[in-house]
Amino acid sequence: MQVLLPAVQAVRGRVVARFGYREPIRVGAAGGLGTPQALAAGG
Repeated sequence: MQVLLPAVQAVRGRVVARFGYREPIRVGAAGGLGTPQALAAGG
């Protein structure tokens, strides 16, 4: 992940600059919680 995340963030920067997105595109590697359905199925 230490190599992949900066590469993905660089692509994000190029996409934002090229297409002029007003809201930030968020990129992370924390895993997140997924969907509400996935949370309900796990409990």
